[in-house]
Amino acid sequence: MIFTGFVVNRVKPGLDHKWTKDFLVHHIASAVMGLAAVMFFKQAPGMGRVAVGLVGTEITTFLPVSFRESVRSRRLKEDGRISLVLGILFPAAFIGRTLWSGYMFKQLLPIGEGLIRSFGSSVAHKVVFRVGELGVFTVFCSNAVWTYRILRGSVVALLAKKGGKKLDDDHFNKEIK
Repeated sequence: MIFTGFVVNRVKPGLDHKWTKDFLVHHIASAVMGLAAVMFFKQAPGMGRVAVGLVGTEITTFLPVSFRESVRSRRLKEDGRISLVLGILFPAAFIGRTLWSGYMFKQLLPIGEGLIRSFGSSVAHKVVFRVGELGVFTVFCSNAVWTYRILRGSVVALLAKKGGKKLDDDHFNKEIK
């Protein structure tokens, strides 16, 4: 979030990258789940594996920025082979990201149940852990929505190319606005 919000606009001032609502929700949820993972890291066996898995998911946040820049690049548009590779890799990467974040959420549920039982009457710990779980679920849902959008956009681009229709840059930027 910091990279996309500050560094990208400084590196390429004309880009004027904006934070969308879904982007903010996703990254706030990521911060919440990260804080919860740090809080409960030592108390819950298996939490370390889930926390590392979630970090692995979040490392891939550079993908949308990279793909958007590749779509805008004239050189890549002219070389059909590179465009085809990117058109396959980007949706595949997001499918993987979505499946992985869903798997991490599924792994978290039994860990959470055991941890919640161990808290006894500590309502504050239970609430914080449940909010962390909600953060993980929100990240999974965000990834699922983005994967759907990416797949839909890829199909539209593929059908347009097959039909000989030319898509302009605004078609690929509409999700950002």
